[in-house]
Amino acid sequence: MKKVPDEEVAAVDSTDITESGDGTWKTRGHTSQIGVCTVIGANTGKVIDVSVLSKACKAVTDAIKPVFNSLSNPELLNRCLGAYTQNANESLNSVIRQICPKISDSGRRIAEIDVYESVIRFNDGRLGRLNIMKELKLCNSNNTINSHHKADMRRFKQGDRRAKQNNIEKRRERRRAKALVESKLSKKEGLTYEAGGF
Repeated sequence: MKKVPDEEVAAVDSTDITESGDGTWKTRGHTSQIGVCTVIGANTGKVIDVSVLSKACKAVTDAIKPVFNSLSNPELLNRCLGAYTQNANESLNSVIRQICPKISDSGRRIAEIDVYESVIRFNDGRLGRLNIMKELKLCNSNNTINSHHKADMRRFKQGDRRAKQNNIEKRRERRRAKALVESKLSKKEGLTYEAGGF
């Protein structure tokens, strides 16, 4: 991840880069004590920075508020109007949820490990894990390399398949069914999220 900011700067040949930021909570609603903040480069689509924070720590809350206020500055937000979407952020959040589901009960350290694993997988696919193993001077067998390569190829094929029109309608139907379940949950639980509501 340390090289990604340099890749982003090289992609635009300037230090004035465009990025998108997002956050997610470890569990549903305002009861979560652990949150994840991410920044993704618009040109490379890779994670530039990530931070796992604990709401229980007052120092963290004190540190976040000025950053949040500066990022909410209308002048800065106007610079972000480049017709970019949050799709990369939502994709990363999806990878994080695969490894660290919202229903699991784990502490901050486990959440950090899960998030870093998610960033590696998001930026470099499963083969990115092999670089970590190499840094740790662990032996990568041919079976390990092949299995990671096959997993990445399955992911690429799945992406191509999802882009086809007939699958798009099926996904819409699944989304509608999921939205109905979410609606029932939110009626049962009440308001769990509100923009700017913290």
